[in-house]
Amino acid sequence: MKRIYLILSLFVASIVVMAEKQDTLVDVSHADRVVLTQNKSSFCVDIYGQPNNPDYHYRHTRMAANDASLDERALGWDFGIPMKKENKKREYKRWLSVGAIHFGFVNAIGAPKDMKVDMGSSYEIGFVPLKLNRKWGKDIFSIGLGFNWANYRLTGNSRFVTLNGRTTVETYPDGAAPDYSRIKVFSLNFPIEYSRRLKHSWEVGVAAIVNFNTYASAETRYILNDKEEKAFNKHLHHKRFTIDLQGSVRWKCIGAYVKYKPFQIFQKDFGPKFSGLSTGITLFY
Repeated sequence: MKRIYLILSLFVASIVVMAEKQDTLVDVSHADRVVLTQNKSSFCVDIYGQPNNPDYHYRHTRMAANDASLDERALGWDFGIPMKKENKKREYKRWLSVGAIHFGFVNAIGAPKDMKVDMGSSYEIGFVPLKLNRKWGKDIFSIGLGFNWANYRLTGNSRFVTLNGRTTVETYPDGAAPDYSRIKVFSLNFPIEYSRRLKHSWEVGVAAIVNFNTYASAETRYILNDKEEKAFNKHLHHKRFTIDLQGSVRWKCIGAYVKYKPFQIFQKDFGPKFSGLSTGITLFY
């Protein structure tokens, strides 16, 4: 505490001396944030934001040799090269971040009548480990690198059957006790999002998600004549490239999203025609 009081005292004293010799340097009312830093040779004051200009930045630096430097910006872009290690860390944190974990339930849209997907048992899980961000006040543009795993599970007497590379929906054999039948799709994706910050820590966003579907498989299990039957096939003719559309709303570190998958899951003539719709939550955004 003594160190903080000493820094504040030096700062106030320097302002008083300057006031005796020259006019006011800057007058900012209702600043968003004021930061005071100090090292062995200098201390400085940073003022961020002012009414109607959230990108405003003013810096006053007082050197040990009683020299001062000023830096004032009203735009979000900063083309200066930071010379200090602490400034490099600050710039690094501004444009690079970790994205969210998401969990949701998926449904099949436009599927054949005999293909009934159980949304309560069909789900997706994903993670965005890396995001690049660019901020303009309350507006944020970001590009991420992520992963997604979606599972479409059938209910009732329907099952997926893959034969000669073609997947169809058929009924179980007579007397069979169904366990489950599902299609799983794993994707490497690149979410491109625009979001805007609102009051009280709320944020809304829209995104286009570019997917490279690297893996898909079909699996069915049932019991027939007291014997467990299993069919598994990972050589599906699914679409390798798709784009999803997503809308989201967030409050602090938790949010909700709705994602529409307009592209068909299978390539033409290699599987049932259906697209996807999912909704869920995001954490640690």
